Amino acid sequence: MKGFARSLSRTVKLSHGSGDDKEIIELTLKPIPAGFANQLERQFPAPVQFVNGKEVAAPDSQKRPYQASFNLCILGWQLGSQVSTPWPGNEANPASFKAYAEDLTAELQEAGLNEGDIQQLFSESLALNNGIGDLLGKAN
Repeated sequence: MKGFARSLSRTVKLSHGSGDDKEIIELTLKPIPAGFANQLERQFPAPVQFVNGKEVAAPDSQKRPYQASFNLCILGWQLGSQVSTPWPGNEANPASFKAYAEDLTAELQEAGLNEGDIQQLFSESLALNNGIGDLLGKAN
């Protein structure tokens, strides 16, 4: 199969403050490869519970923290060497990915990022991974 000559990336500018006190940091996201989310979900599966011996979906109170951790894992992979939190690896277990998400959150907080910054990164990540970057004229 013929491949693309270059891979897309997206540089996100986050800013805090205004005027002379304005600070800007730039972070570059790389798109996840095809099948990455499915592979991550196999290694870091969504929570389930058992009722009368049958597996059923976990309640929303368990799904929301899981989804946030899952999204942070994807974001961390996309940021690559821009973060110092080490990626758990291809053989990691669910606890490793949960710990990774927690450590990455702490690193982002230490860097001064707030919830709005992280949401902006998620939004840019989603656009890049869904291939709409070119349509929006934002992909590098």
